[in-house]
Amino acid sequence: MFYSKKLGTILLLIATMALSGQSNARSFRGEGSDLLMGVGARAIGMGGAMVAATDDIYSSYWNPAGLAELNTHQITVSKQLDSKNTTISFLSIALKNKWLPINGYKTSFALSWLPRLHIRANGNFKSTDFESIFTRYALPGLPEDFNGELESKTRDTRLTFSITPDTDARWALGINIGRVNCKTNFCGVFANDPGVYTAVSTDAFSYTIGLGAKYRYNKNLTLGLNIKDINTNLDVEIIETRPTGTTIETYDVEFPIDFTFGIAYQYNPSLLLTVDYQLVNGEYGDDAIDFQILRAGLEKKIGNMNYRAGLLVPIKLKSESSEDIIKDLPVPFFLSAGVGLKTRYGSLDFAIYPNPIASYTKQTLEISTELSLTVDF
Repeated sequence: MFYSKKLGTILLLIATMALSGQSNARSFRGEGSDLLMGVGARAIGMGGAMVAATDDIYSSYWNPAGLAELNTHQITVSKQLDSKNTTISFLSIALKNKWLPINGYKTSFALSWLPRLHIRANGNFKSTDFESIFTRYALPGLPEDFNGELESKTRDTRLTFSITPDTDARWALGINIGRVNCKTNFCGVFANDPGVYTAVSTDAFSYTIGLGAKYRYNKNLTLGLNIKDINTNLDVEIIETRPTGTTIETYDVEFPIDFTFGIAYQYNPSLLLTVDYQLVNGEYGDDAIDFQILRAGLEKKIGNMNYRAGLLVPIKLKSESSEDIIKDLPVPFFLSAGVGLKTRYGSLDFAIYPNPIASYTKQTLEISTELSLTVDF
């Protein structure tokens, strides 16, 4: 408790100094895998339509079943090149299992780390502002109107396991188990308490489960299914410090389920076509979310180069706190593109894409880039 009060006092002093010179200017920036585009330059270049096509280390995010198709051990790192909040987008090591053989089956493991969400906001936000609604997902319990500085980080560390038959591998199954950690700090003034500087520190964690499956219908057509955040509840602790003292509150926040179904069609040996439908639905704390997204992608191989294009179409982006924001998007759909170099030592991939959330908040296309390096060993 002494530590909490000491921390709160420091935060209050910072808030007082920051707000004393604050103008009406506002800023908001969000980064991370939960902002619709996912992870990995190959996948982003194909619009995130990867549930039936993923077959490498990035399967631990897109569909754990795809990890069973690994031909080598892999290690990868991916970065959003224009990032201002996060250092890396994805870090993982994947191993073909040789130490725990299962007769008649191939298995693979992966250990991965990724930032699901990293938000920085500064300024005066009203309850109807999208930024206010969005930051209340990062900091459960934050009042609807606030004026101050906020930073929130959500990190995910997950272990993935997959299995497929040694011969006639028409199907594959996968599971991942992750630990999600959330940390948020806010310094400022709430509308329901004008003039009273408040410091809020939130810690939360949860264990989450994801399941995936792939089925090769024939040599050209593959079906994929991925379900994330099954039965996930955040255990939240909020420490709030005001001049009158410090209070501590704890409660649970339920995650919505993320469901994606996909189709991959190998049109010919050099051309891959993919389509995914994603549904994020359920309660998030006291709110209800209904997101529906259509994704499509293509990948053309020419020698050791891969050329990619993608399409992301938001069908519905609605929550209980807001109307469907699709009508206010600067464009009705988002195009992405990418290129990759594949060698016997690994791959280097690059993608360029408009960031949907940043484009919405700025009401203009906000272009981002992603670079991924994967090493085979």
